[in-house]
Amino acid sequence: MNSSDAPSDALRDSSASAHRELQSEHERLRYLFVLSLASFVLLSLAVCGFMGQQWRIAKWQAKEQRTAVQNLWREYSSQSQPKIRGFVQSLQNFAAQNRDFQPILEKYRKPLGDYFGPTSAAPVPMTPSSAPSPAPK
Repeated sequence: MNSSDAPSDALRDSSASAHRELQSEHERLRYLFVLSLASFVLLSLAVCGFMGQQWRIAKWQAKEQRTAVQNLWREYSSQSQPKIRGFVQSLQNFAAQNRDFQPILEKYRKPLGDYFGPTSAAPVPMTPSSAPSPAPK
């Protein structure tokens, strides 16, 4: 063998070993990438399953609560609401006779607006026909 061939053989051996090392690193990275993709798919399926289960539970609870709320609304409409209307009407009659009570009643006009009947002290709402028209440009 030639003395000048020795460095080229060493260079070939080192380049071949570097190539094998790079190839093994590439295989390891490829394995990790596939493993991470598979983990992501499994995690996504688990999250979708959990969300589906929560949706079914919420749907069931809403169905249960709907019947309870409907029963409560029927009871309120038939029993409580007429009593509240009667009470507010009594307050209005009392305020009409005793002007000192009028400011107290006005304080609760907005929260109890659905129960107040028409009175002379109540402001008249504007209808679209009585509303002022915008100025022409």
